[in-house]
Amino acid sequence: MSLPNPLQKISEFASHLFSNNHDNAGKLFTTQKQWQSLNISPLAKAELNTLQTLVPLNKMCNYVALFEGDDASDKLAAAALMAKDEGRQLYRIDVSQVVSKYAGETEKNLDKVFNNAQSHDWILFFDEADALFAKRTNVKDSHDKYANQDVTYLMHKIEDYKGVVIVATNSMPSDDDDIKKMSRAVITFKRGQA
Repeated sequence: MSLPNPLQKISEFASHLFSNNHDNAGKLFTTQKQWQSLNISPLAKAELNTLQTLVPLNKMCNYVALFEGDDASDKLAAAALMAKDEGRQLYRIDVSQVVSKYAGETEKNLDKVFNNAQSHDWILFFDEADALFAKRTNVKDSHDKYANQDVTYLMHKIEDYKGVVIVATNSMPSDDDDIKKMSRAVITFKRGQA
């Protein structure tokens, strides 16, 4: 028995959504904004200009930048504009879709993200990664142990990635936070400081 045409299309769409090839960890991101429309401080603009001069030289080398501060839309737009200027694509990672409560699944998800990114030369953007990249916690139970393992695995993937990784956080990480130590550039975005 064949399904009516509208139901067939819904069935095909559902099959596509839940197939193993579907990657819901993130998506390619572009912006319609222009550099001059960003509401960022002169210092942040200067740091972004410096970062842009370094990024092309590091196309096949590891380069980690930290965008910190409370202006989420300008952090994302700045990353997208950098990618656009370099003729590359920005892949915005949804951290909640990457991290899994099941043992081994987070590693599989991260492997998929980083393998796809490497083959396409994407700039990776971890959005609102405060909780994920925070300083590792003391192990009190098995949840803490696996959370620490996930963070450690992710840090290794970032260190090994031959390309640009931008990590965006809302809070200002302390100097001893792992992601701040790894970052070659730290740029602060604050609302209303243009």
